[in-house]
Amino acid sequence: MTRMIGGPTPAGGSPPATTGLIQQLFNAGSFVGPTVAAWLATPTGGWHSTWWITCACAALGAVPSLRLRSVAAVESAPPATAKAFR
Repeated sequence: MTRMIGGPTPAGGSPPATTGLIQQLFNAGSFVGPTVAAWLATPTGGWHSTWWITCACAALGAVPSLRLRSVAAVESAPPATAKAFR
């Protein structure tokens, strides 16, 4: 994710500011994830039930990653020429 910093940075924006925002989001996930897992483990009586929340978070993370991947592919595609339309 961090190698794609230039993509989400707005025109005239600051790549270091974008890096900082992404790092803050990573840190928020590192704080909230274990807290939610512990909240789930307490009423269920153990850590055996936390696998599904891990899978759900992984799926939620895959969606924006795939979206960024498709946006990057479109932006890096060569421009169409008149020859391509004949």
